Amino acid sequence: MSLGAGLRTNTLWVLTGDLGVQLVSLGFGVVLARLLVPADFGLLVTVQILTGALGFLAANGTSEALVRAKVLGPRDVRTLFALLLVSCTAICAALNLIAPAFAAWFGDPRLEPLLRLSSLGFLLRPFMAVPTALLHRAMRFREFSVLMFAGGLSAGLASTLLAFLGLGAASLALGGLVGALVRTLLSARRAGWVPALGFDPAAARTLGVYGFKLSVNDIIQYARAQTANTLISRHLGAGPVGLYNKGDSLAEMPNDLLSGAAYQTLFRALASLQDDREQCAAVFLSALTLVSFYAMPLYVGLLWVAEPLIVVLYGEPWAAAALPLQVLALAGPLRVIANLSRAVAASHNQLGREIRIQLETLALLVCGTAIGLHWGLVGVAVCALPGFIHNAARLAGLANRTLGLGWGRLGRALWPILRLNGIMALVLAATDLALTTAGLAGSRVLYLAAMVGAGGALYGAVLLLLPPLGLQGESRRWRTLTQPRFLRSIIGRK
Repeated sequence: MSLGAGLRTNTLWVLTGDLGVQLVSLGFGVVLARLLVPADFGLLVTVQILTGALGFLAANGTSEALVRAKVLGPRDVRTLFALLLVSCTAICAALNLIAPAFAAWFGDPRLEPLLRLSSLGFLLRPFMAVPTALLHRAMRFREFSVLMFAGGLSAGLASTLLAFLGLGAASLALGGLVGALVRTLLSARRAGWVPALGFDPAAARTLGVYGFKLSVNDIIQYARAQTANTLISRHLGAGPVGLYNKGDSLAEMPNDLLSGAAYQTLFRALASLQDDREQCAAVFLSALTLVSFYAMPLYVGLLWVAEPLIVVLYGEPWAAAALPLQVLALAGPLRVIANLSRAVAASHNQLGREIRIQLETLALLVCGTAIGLHWGLVGVAVCALPGFIHNAARLAGLANRTLGLGWGRLGRALWPILRLNGIMALVLAATDLALTTAGLAGSRVLYLAAMVGAGGALYGAVLLLLPPLGLQGESRRWRTLTQPRFLRSIIGRK
């Protein structure tokens, strides 16, 4: 199997797993949104501001260092497990100690027991991180995807049952623990890994130097993502942060689903090719073109369907999340470019430069959010846009310099997709006008169906009949899949 075919196959498996997890999460999210109130989600989001940041500190980037290592032995694996066990146990204990102060700072006593409950997840992390990294290193993405789906399904079922029993925000935290436990047990079994302690100073240094840079970078990026949630929770309360997080999570979903899947396989491929600059450039541009082709129409569509989508899925209490979602959708394509550019930086050990870019972006987002709070949730979303623009431009520039691409080559890879989505925007605007004129826009379900149908029909026709440059292979695969079976058999005989 060629590298390109292997990259596509592995990405497809990760995408399938992520899609399954996202669909399960969306389905259970719809149910939970009707069993719980926005404030319940806001409480968990507030707790996750801290636990998420400490999660990166606990891992110390060593799992990714294990994946990237050219040579790996049993002593490296045992050393990694020992490092994770010590750091995660210490963080669990620290969270329990600071829980009262954390709740007092946000002015909500409900946060104290919720933080203590969430801290238990750190005790599972070492037992899940090592076998997951081993599967990733071996490029066993099919098994990895199945494990992700099983964990997501278990978490959703547990959270729904506990919410039905009236546990409120605690049901979300407990469901997450159940999902993590299922993933831990299954990943250890599939990787054939048995926990064993050991410590090799040389291995610790090798894993730690790269891992520390990656950890710092991830913490900064996480702080960027949580800037709005932190300030909204602090100044506006749990309800508004629940609404904003709903809009932001929906805006992030296409990026998480598509570029997140591509990132894992792209990072592994680029790491294995890091001495071949031109081949790395070709692989990066291929991934960027493919992911942008599928992600960009989702963001264009959200500009029109955000409000009916949220109300149909989650109900009227969540309608205020629609406007922030529309604004944040504008930054969606920028998130895709930035995320795939990060794979270049990570695989070519350019993390020091990326850290500076993330710090610049963090400063922009903190200032923007502080200013935007004066105009509510929509103001926060609008003032976040300059940060997204800066981040994408700087990271794309770093990828260009690392691979010797040049802006012209990058632009040529994206221009056909930008042009196609401009046409799609015109089609959606015309469809919206027609529905409004006919008095049909008031039916949210009908409006959603018509807009999705119009956009999907255009995009599907272009992919099958007039594929953009660089996507001819993808077009052939879809034509093969959409041909009737009897026609495929006739063509095969010829």
